[in-house]
Amino acid sequence: MLERAAALLAENSDRTSEITVTGLLAVAHLRLGRLDLARQAADAAARLIAQVASSPTSQDVVEGYAGVAEVYLTLWEDAVGQSAEFRKLAQRACKDLHGYARVFPIGQPRAWLWQGRCDWLAGDARKARQSWEKSLAAAERRAMPYEQGLTHSEIGRRAKGMERQTHLARAIELFTRLGAAYDADRVRAEAQRG
Repeated sequence: MLERAAALLAENSDRTSEITVTGLLAVAHLRLGRLDLARQAADAAARLIAQVASSPTSQDVVEGYAGVAEVYLTLWEDAVGQSAEFRKLAQRACKDLHGYARVFPIGQPRAWLWQGRCDWLAGDARKARQSWEKSLAAAERRAMPYEQGLTHSEIGRRAKGMERQTHLARAIELFTRLGAAYDADRVRAEAQRG
């Protein structure tokens, strides 16, 4: 359905909807393990974002911006020979997401979430932790439980011992309460790997 929507939107000038749909399509491909298609969709959304990055005009486009960052960060984390390329793309996507979040504060939790992952992958665990704390604080301040779950999940993935279990358990609790089965299952699998 997202592919069909993207094709329809490409025929008109609604860039906001096109960014959202293309970013969501990138994440959908990523979750289905279609990494080449995820990359293609993220590249397409990044090109659209570049056209409006200096002045985002709608808060509805957060998933588009965040989807691009998520895909590039995942590809960077999983990359073998292309890590420098994905690092650059991920850093650009995080910068664009922060630009969006300056205009629309609803994007702050996700901007800091993905910034933390970017910091972690760059080898700065202290800075990553600070970014995740900002993400969690912004999500709590705005009463955004899904964003809280994402942040607890990311912190838990990187932590050890009781801290790991505490954050993963909190993420599972939030996702279960929200009916976010995919996310709850993903975090359960991570907890079992621990």
